[in-house]
Amino acid sequence: MNVIFIHGENVSKSLGRLSRFEEVASKRGWEVVKINNGALVDSTNTGSLFGRERFFIVGEPFLIPKKDLLWFKKNHSKLKGNIVFFFEGNLPKDLKDALPKPDKVEEFSHPRIIFEFLESVFPGNSKKALRLFHRIILNDAPEYVFAAVSRHVRDLWWARNDYASLSYPSWRKGKLSQQSKKFPEGSLESLLKSLCEIDVNVKNSRADLVSSLDFLIGTKLE
Repeated sequence: MNVIFIHGENVSKSLGRLSRFEEVASKRGWEVVKINNGALVDSTNTGSLFGRERFFIVGEPFLIPKKDLLWFKKNHSKLKGNIVFFFEGNLPKDLKDALPKPDKVEEFSHPRIIFEFLESVFPGNSKKALRLFHRIILNDAPEYVFAAVSRHVRDLWWARNDYASLSYPSWRKGKLSQQSKKFPEGSLESLLKSLCEIDVNVKNSRADLVSSLDFLIGTKLE
């Protein structure tokens, strides 16, 4: 079985790549099987109902039991088909070690400016954050920025409220913790709520994403 890893902090682009893989597999007449409940062994160890080439997509590898990962690592070379393990963010080392060596790895990283922008997201820094935001959207879609900042604010809240459970390297956990302390009590929760409201309003065509982010940065980070 061919094993592919897709991962990286640029989730919008990695999701686009995953969709492209699925699209190509469907055009080739392959049977696309999505494994989202940890049922790795049962899904890959049975034959295709239609006798077609199979293309497996594992969207939540962290849900797979350790015993199933061990089985797959030992037996994947005997199985037929292709399988993509998709990771929203960077691939954790312990999960990488538990999986077989991939035939192909595709990593989608953020450009440096997005990290500068995310690090600028804290109260009292709205002017710099707005300037960086508008520099980014000269070349990248605002949806990409929205996804990145939403994930980052969630991580800031996580670092502040449950630091020990963050599955990031210690240096990154430390940076998130330091940045989270720049927010007054309750403001991260308020920011997360506002981001959710923007998401709903934009999807329902009640708001423009760029204007909404402009307003959010200008008011929540003033």
